[in-house]
Amino acid sequence: MTPRTQTTGRAPAGAYALMLAMALVGAAAVGGVASLARPENPWLAFAVFAGCTLAPMAMLGWFVFVSRYTVQEEPHAEDGVEHRWYEQATSGAFHDIITLGGIALLVLSVSQLEVSGSTVLLWVLILAVADVAVRDQVLKRRAVQ
Repeated sequence: MTPRTQTTGRAPAGAYALMLAMALVGAAAVGGVASLARPENPWLAFAVFAGCTLAPMAMLGWFVFVSRYTVQEEPHAEDGVEHRWYEQATSGAFHDIITLGGIALLVLSVSQLEVSGSTVLLWVLILAVADVAVRDQVLKRRAVQ
């Protein structure tokens, strides 16, 4: 059980400093790994990857260090209807992705078409996110009617 903290709406300056430090160090680490993987132009790879991951790292830092002071936790969040809608949408999307993956595997096997793994994973993620979003909206509309 985590200790409860009183939320004041503002975090201490140290929490914001830790958030910023985590963002900079995390983005620099991602940029460093990318620059090692791209020896032909490592500084460009570092700049692009560090720049692209700076905002997500800042959000992660906010979640880890600042949110405990600024966000009051809902004690019964799992009991809400939105949580049930999300669970139903993700459960249905999981079954859709399994089915679609089997059909795609059959088509690729029969056609002997070669597709790279990164392309397949990209499409799986895109389809999963779109499927969850559509299912969530359908569940919300059904509940309103």
